[in-house]
Amino acid sequence: MTKKQIIKYLQEKNIYQDVDVMLVDELIFNLQMIKNCKKEIKDKGVLIDIARSDADREYWQQNPAIAIYNKSVKNLLDITRKLSLSPVDRSILKIDAEYMNEEDKEAEKYFK
Repeated sequence: MTKKQIIKYLQEKNIYQDVDVMLVDELIFNLQMIKNCKKEIKDKGVLIDIARSDADREYWQQNPAIAIYNKSVKNLLDITRKLSLSPVDRSILKIDAEYMNEEDKEAEKYFK
């Protein structure tokens, strides 16, 4: 879902105000954060070894991406509530952590 599509949907429901553009941007940003955190957790696991390379033993810690993921999901739910989007609206808009289109991929450069 692109920013323009989300705004159009909100306008059609007569719930869009010009000040909501910031919330729409944050919605897209948090979707990207969720996607990146999922990849990080999948690639590195729930626990990561943070011991120095010359250490003689491992030191395991929860992957920091888990906390970021949890906060981003909370932000996403807060933002959708502020935009008056119900779970049905979110499903119509296909707002989930797996979805991203070309316009939203621009945000990826901030996470690399």
